[in-house]
Amino acid sequence: MRIIHKALVGALVALAAAPLALVPARETVLVAAEAILAGRKLTTSGSVACTEAGYERQAWKLSAAYTWYYNGAAAPGSVKSTALAAITAATGNAASGANRCGKTGTAAAQQSYAGETTKLSAQVDSYGRCRGNDGKSVTSWGAMPGSILAMTCTYYRSTGVVIASDTLINTANTWFTTIPANCANAFDLQSTMTHERLHTLGLAHVSQSANPTATMSPNNAPCNTEKRLLALSDWTGLTQLYGVKK
Repeated sequence: MRIIHKALVGALVALAAAPLALVPARETVLVAAEAILAGRKLTTSGSVACTEAGYERQAWKLSAAYTWYYNGAAAPGSVKSTALAAITAATGNAASGANRCGKTGTAAAQQSYAGETTKLSAQVDSYGRCRGNDGKSVTSWGAMPGSILAMTCTYYRSTGVVIASDTLINTANTWFTTIPANCANAFDLQSTMTHERLHTLGLAHVSQSANPTATMSPNNAPCNTEKRLLALSDWTGLTQLYGVKK
């Protein structure tokens, strides 16, 4: 089941009656906003992640490498020095299909890190709503309602071609890149960003009840790091979209 958090972000929004100048006249530009939410501690064994193959997809697919920028100016002090490495790892794992289930085929999706920036920010406001489209894909930090861990706004043409995909990581939550001793209510940055990058790549949420350990389940539990890598359902969806490198 595809889940878009309409109450939080307005879900799928047509941007304008007039298309962007660089978009053919018969195409429109749309934006989809999808969040990963703070969940409760998992009670399901992670082993089920390799038994369920169902996946859900978005209305888009990357036609070229996902080129992204990072603005860490507002990153919390606890992860400020390590956040970029965790986000980079998450992006690589998502694009390649790195998984928990022994699947050796590497997905053919591509990504490219464009560098750090202080001039660009994710165009997501403090309510988790998509605001504008500058054509650049940026990951940055900012405050949103505490139930949201991160929000991704993907701008795409009606033909399914992605123009840009921004992600805002919520500073209202407590984050780690290395799980702390006696972890209680902190969230893994890398797991969260693997989920968000899979949105950018074209995967949608699966059912939380049916696929609780899938990376694309809509909730992520505190102190959980297993979703840094894909479950079988995530890997199946990604390779169906992009194929496997030969």
